Amino acid sequence: TGSSSNFHPKPPARYRMAAKTLLALLLARQCASLPLTAHLKAELTLQGPLHVSDTCNRWLIVEYAARPDKPPILGGSKAFAPHTSTFYYGDWLQQHVFVKDLPDGCVETHTADCSTGQIVVKKTCSNSTEVVTRTHCLDGPSCTQHVHITHASDSERLAVRVPGSSSVLLSSGYLMYYTLKPSMYPDVEDLEKVASWASNIAGGQAAGQEAAERIRSASKAADTLFELASAARDRSDGFDPDAQTLNHLYMILFEERRSKFRFLGDSGAGLLISDLAKDYDTLQDFEDMTLEQLESLTLDASTSRGSQFGLDGFLQYYSGLAKAARDHKRAPGRNALIFTCSFGGGHLSAASAVQSYLEDRSFSAEYIDTTYHPALQDPVIQSTAKLFNEVVIKGQMYELHNMLDSFQQMLGPLKKPCPSPSCSSNRKHQFRSVVLQERPDLIVTVYHMDLLPILEIAKEMGNLPVIHVATDMDVKMSEIFTPSMYPVYPRFSAGVPFRAQQSYATVAPLPRNRTFLSGYPVRSEFLEPFDPQAPSAMAMQAALVPAGVRVLLVMTGGGGQDVPWPYRLADAGIGEPLHVIVIAGANKMLVANLRRNMPHNVTFPDGRIVWQGKDPNVTVEVAVDPDNTRKDRPYYVLERRLALLMDLADAILTKPGGGSTTAEVAYRGTPAIFDVSRTLFHWEQFTVDIFEEQGRGVTFKDEATFRPALLQAFALGRSTRLAETADGHILNTAVQVADAAEDILKTECVRCKLLSSGIE
Repeated sequence: TGSSSNFHPKPPARYRMAAKTLLALLLARQCASLPLTAHLKAELTLQGPLHVSDTCNRWLIVEYAARPDKPPILGGSKAFAPHTSTFYYGDWLQQHVFVKDLPDGCVETHTADCSTGQIVVKKTCSNSTEVVTRTHCLDGPSCTQHVHITHASDSERLAVRVPGSSSVLLSSGYLMYYTLKPSMYPDVEDLEKVASWASNIAGGQAAGQEAAERIRSASKAADTLFELASAARDRSDGFDPDAQTLNHLYMILFEERRSKFRFLGDSGAGLLISDLAKDYDTLQDFEDMTLEQLESLTLDASTSRGSQFGLDGFLQYYSGLAKAARDHKRAPGRNALIFTCSFGGGHLSAASAVQSYLEDRSFSAEYIDTTYHPALQDPVIQSTAKLFNEVVIKGQMYELHNMLDSFQQMLGPLKKPCPSPSCSSNRKHQFRSVVLQERPDLIVTVYHMDLLPILEIAKEMGNLPVIHVATDMDVKMSEIFTPSMYPVYPRFSAGVPFRAQQSYATVAPLPRNRTFLSGYPVRSEFLEPFDPQAPSAMAMQAALVPAGVRVLLVMTGGGGQDVPWPYRLADAGIGEPLHVIVIAGANKMLVANLRRNMPHNVTFPDGRIVWQGKDPNVTVEVAVDPDNTRKDRPYYVLERRLALLMDLADAILTKPGGGSTTAEVAYRGTPAIFDVSRTLFHWEQFTVDIFEEQGRGVTFKDEATFRPALLQAFALGRSTRLAETADGHILNTAVQVADAAEDILKTECVRCKLLSSGIE
C-alpha cells in the first residue's frame, strides 16, 4: 500500500505484497467480498497467533481507492492516487474510521476499538430513532475473517478519517481494513540518525561514541536519551542557561516518548526509533524556519505523534529565538516579563507601575495578563474571574468568598508541586510557552496564585530570577507554600509592601531572608513629594474650595460604586462647612443620581458650579480632569489630578482594597475612612486593621457611627509614616523594586535547589 509522507511508516514489504495481491483480487471481482486464500491468511499472520489483548500493539490499516474517473478528494480539493493507506498504532481505542451514507438515507458509522479487537458499526436512520449495531472482528482466536471490505456505489458515499487531515470523500470505490503487527526491527537509517543525536547530546568524542552505542539497544533508546539529556542539563545548570533550557525540553520530549512505548518492549523498537528520528527531523526543521513559518505552524495529533508538550515546547523555543533576533527594543540581559491577572483591577495597575519602574532603569519590560492573554486561555480561569469580578465584587458577596477561601486553605496550598518532566499540566505548559516565546532575563509577578508553577518554570528554563511584588499588606505566602515546602531558590525574592510587622508575619513559611522591603506598586505620580505648606499648594487649596471648608474625597473604585454617604451628607452634614468630591470613574449613572438628589447650584470663587442638597453647609461635585480627553469617560480622573485631589483633601472615604487606592492614600498621607458595614474580604480587613493600628484610618459600621468617624479622621491630620522607611524617608517603590531586580540578576545559582522539600 502507498502512504502519504505525513502518515505513519509503511508496513513491512511482505505485508504490502499481501495487501496488493488481495487488492488485485478484490478489484478483479469489482470489490465483492471474497474469502481469503490460505496463502493470504498465512501472509497476514506470519508472526504467530494473536490474542485480543495484543491488538492495541498492532497497526490498524485502512486502505481505500476510488474508480479512476472519480478519485478520492482530501479536504474537498486535492486528489490522491487510487490507493492510499492510513496507519494507526497503539492509539486506536474508540477510533472513528469512516462513515457510509446509504441510498435509503441511513448512515453507518464505523468505529475501531483495539481493546476488543472489533469494528463497531452503528446504523441510524432519519425516519427512526432505533440504532442498529453490529460488529466485525479484527483479531483474536475466534476471529475467522481478519480483513473486511466495504464499497460505495454511485448512490452511496464513504467519508474516511485521515490522521491530521480532513476526511477523504469517496462517491464510489472501496474501503478495506485489517491489522498488522509492526516490525520489531528499526530502520537502519533512522537508528543511525538517533545514535548521532545521542552523541551530540552527550557532547561528542568518547562520551558521544558511548552514547551512540547505547542507542543500538533500540527498545531503550528513549530511556538512554532521557538520561543523556538529564546529565547534560545538570552540567549546564548555572553555567549556560540556553543549554540548560534546551536539555530540559529534551527531557520533556524523551519522557513522553518513553512513556508512550514503555509497555511495548522489543516489539515496539521499530516504532520508537521511527518516532525519535521524526522528532529529530522536526527539530531540525524548526531551527531552519523563519519566524513567520514558525508562527503559522500548528502541531496536531498526527504531526506531534503523541507528544503533548515536548515538540510544542521546542516550537515555542525556536519562535522565541526568532522573535528576539528581530526585537531591537530588547535590552540585552535586562528583559523583564511581568505576570499579572484580572481578578479585581489592582493587579493590572500594579503591573503597569512595575513596568514603568523597570523601564526607568533601562530594562525592557512588558506585562501579560494571565487571565485573558491569548497564549494563556483557560475557560475555567476566565469563568472564575468573571464570577469574582461581576458577582462577588459587584454583589459584595465578601462573606461567602471568605468562607470558600478558608475552606480552600484547609485543603493545603493553591497549587501542588509539579516538577517536569515527571509531572506535566496544560496550565504549566502555557506558562512555559510564554517564557520560551518572550525569553526574559527576569520574571516579576504581582499576584500570588500561580507563583509556584512560575518558580518551577524559572528554574527549568535556565535559572531565571524571579521577584514577587505583593499587592496586599497580607502577603499570603501561606496560601502557596507550607512549612515543609517553601522556596530556597537563591534567585527568588518576595517584596513586602510596608514595614508593618503584621505584613512580615504573613511571609511565613517563606524565610524572611527571601524578602525585601518593596513598597506598594503604586503609579509614579503618587510617589512624588507634596508639601501642603508650600505656597503653590496653598494656592491650589484656595482655588479648590473657599477658606475654612473641609474637603472629603469619595473614592469607591474605578467602576464608581454608588454609595449612600454623599447623599446623607448633602441632607445633613457635620455641623461645619464641608465640600464632597466624588470620583465617579466610568459610572455616568452615579452622576445623574447625585444631580437628581442635589438640585441646587452654588458658585465657588473660581467660577466653578457645584451642587447642594438640603444642608446649606455641604456642597458636592463630581471630579473632572482637564487633561482627560476621553469622551466615552468624561469623569475619568488621571493619575496626576487624582494625586493632587488626595493632597488637597482632609480625608478620603474609600473602599479598603489593597493594591491601588488604599496604598496611594498611604503614600499621600491623607487619613482614610473605611466603610465596614458589610463584611470585607479577609485581606481587606487585614489592611484596615493595620491602618487603624497605625493611626492612619478609621472605620464606621452604620449611619450612627459615620459622622463621628468622619470628624475623627479629620483630627488625625496628614502623615506618611505607614509608607516610610526606618529612617523616616518615603518608601520609593520605583527604587526598591528596580534595586531588587538588579540584585537578583547578580545572584549566582549553580545547581541550586528550588524547594526545601527537595522536589525538583
